[in-house]
Amino acid sequence: MTSSAKDWGVTLLRLWMGVLAASTGYQMFVDGLVPLGIMGLQNASVEALTRAAIVGIWSLGGVAIFLGIATRTASLLSTTAAAYFIWNQIGTQAIQILDYQVHATIFVVGIVLILLGPGRLNLGSLLRKRK
Repeated sequence: MTSSAKDWGVTLLRLWMGVLAASTGYQMFVDGLVPLGIMGLQNASVEALTRAAIVGIWSLGGVAIFLGIATRTASLLSTTAAAYFIWNQIGTQAIQILDYQVHATIFVVGIVLILLGPGRLNLGSLLRKRK
């Protein structure tokens, strides 16, 4: 595979991850997982603030990943939000992850983008065979 084909693969993965993360965050917002108003922020619990942060990270992080802005940082934040959400929902019962396939996909693709994403820290060059 040529290096340009690998670049296109990472780009397509980045675009797909961005759309998936942004749409998941938006869907969580529409479904009412963030019942906070502007006035409710003062009296909100830690759990409600955490939910609001997760929805914000997924929505804004997905847009940033799609646009290619700080891809690794946005992927790290989205992956962390996905891991927290999955852990909060299923705990140690790993088989129940099948009920949260989109969230698990965001977690896995986020790790891939962190490791193989664009930039000088790309680990793909380290994994490539040298002649």
